[in-house]
Amino acid sequence: MFKHKKLAAVVMSLMMVMSLMPAMAFAESGLDGVKIKVNGGGSEFNIEKGNTIELKSEITGMGDTPYHIHWEKTNGKKYYAFVNDAEASMVSGSSVTIKGIDASEAGNPPKLTIAVVEGAEHTSSCPALSDIKNKKDLTINVVDSTEKEEYSYGKQGKDTNKQSLEMTSPNKITQLYPNSDGQEITHFMNRIDTPFEENEPVKFTFIVGKGMGNRFNETDFIDYAVQTIVVTDKNNDTVASFRKGNIKFLGQNQDGTRSVSIQVEGLAPGEYTLIFGKELKPSKDGAELGVDVSFQFQIAGTAPVNPDNEPADEPNNEPADTPSDTQDTDSNTEQDNTANADNAVRTGDEMNIALHVCIMLAALCGGAVVFVRRKEQ
Repeated sequence: MFKHKKLAAVVMSLMMVMSLMPAMAFAESGLDGVKIKVNGGGSEFNIEKGNTIELKSEITGMGDTPYHIHWEKTNGKKYYAFVNDAEASMVSGSSVTIKGIDASEAGNPPKLTIAVVEGAEHTSSCPALSDIKNKKDLTINVVDSTEKEEYSYGKQGKDTNKQSLEMTSPNKITQLYPNSDGQEITHFMNRIDTPFEENEPVKFTFIVGKGMGNRFNETDFIDYAVQTIVVTDKNNDTVASFRKGNIKFLGQNQDGTRSVSIQVEGLAPGEYTLIFGKELKPSKDGAELGVDVSFQFQIAGTAPVNPDNEPADEPNNEPADTPSDTQDTDSNTEQDNTANADNAVRTGDEMNIALHVCIMLAALCGGAVVFVRRKEQ
C-alpha cells in the first residue's frame, strides 16, 4: 500500500508540473511587443504656461494580462504639475492632466515617463520605474507666449549683424522662445497666430538679411537656403520639403523689399512647424543663419482620422531617394522588421514549446510508473 502511495505521489507531482507549464509558457506573452501611444502618437507635447493639457494613453499588446498606468516625472519638476496632485512626482491612471508652471529651459525640456505596470490597480508594492520593462519617455515643452515688448517678433538669427531671417507674411506672429532675459539663443520658436484656410496652398514671404542684393542668384538660393526648409507635423515627422516636391520656390519679389516667397502644398488640417535650418544661407559663400528659426502654424478644419488612428497609406509620388530619405526608409524598415518579429513571437510558438515539454514530462511520468512497478516486483 505504501508503494502505491509513492507511485501516486510521483504521478500527481508530474501532473501538477505539466498543468503549470502552459501557464509558465504564456506568463509573459502579453509583455512582448507592447505598444504605447499617447494622444494618438508622438512623444513631444507643447503646453503654454498657465494652461493644461490632457494626455491619454493607448496600450496594445498586453493580451489578457491586467495592468495599470504610471505617469512619473523624471526631470523638470518645477515646470509642470499634475492637476489632481500638484506635489506628486507620480500618479496612476489611464490619462493624466498636467498644468504648465514655468517655461522650459533651453536645451533641457522637462520629461514625463509613462509606464505600463502589471496588476489592475496601483499599490504600494508596485515596482520602481527603473524596474518596469514597458515605458516611454515624453518631452513636455512648457512655453510662455506672453507678449513682451523686448521680445516682439522681428529679425532672428544667432547673430543678426551677420545673418538674419524675418517673416513678413503672414505678419501676426508671437515669439515663443526665447521668452525671458538671459536665455541662451539655441533656436527661435514662433507661432503664426492666424490659421490658414483648408484646401489652399500655404504661402510664406520672408527676408534673409544679408546677401540678397543685386547679385541675387536664384539657383544658389534654392541650393543653400530653400533646401534647408522643411515642414514637420505634430509627431516631428517631415511632411514637406523642396526635395519631396511639395515646397515650391516662388522667387524674389519685385517690390523693393528683396523678400522671397515659398509655397507649401498638400497639407491636411492639423498643426505643423515650418523650420528654417541653421545652415540656411543665400549663396555658397554667404553667412549662415546659425540657429534654427521655426514657426508653428495651423491648417483650419478637422484632421481625418481612420479607425485605427494611424496615418492612411498614400501613393508614393516622391522623387528618387536622397541620403536623408534613404535613412528614413531604413529606419522604417527596421521598425517593420521589429514589429514582424514581435508578431512572430505571438503566433503559437509558445504552444509548440509547451507541447514538447509536456510530451517529455509525460514520457518521464510513464518511465516513473514502470520503474516503480519493477521495484514492487
